[in-house]
Amino acid sequence: MASEDDLSMVVIEPVEQKTVALMQVGDDEVLAARTATSEIYLQVHPIRAALGIKWATQCRKIKADEILLPAITISCCNASARS
Repeated sequence: MASEDDLSMVVIEPVEQKTVALMQVGDDEVLAARTATSEIYLQVHPIRAALGIKWATQCRKIKADEILLPAITISCCNASARS
């Protein structure tokens, strides 16, 4: 399992940000950000909260997954670029 030191640290410069409904019913939403290279970033916390999953458990499972681990990015979004 990877440590937090293994996670990439980047600053995302979004060209577009949108609040997206997680389900057709309810008020659960997640902020999605698209970069100039068309990469889409989503917040994991609202998704796992809507599903009723504990963060520590979900984080451990993501870090243990060989496909998901490379996709993890801990980041700070520049909120000034909004559409």
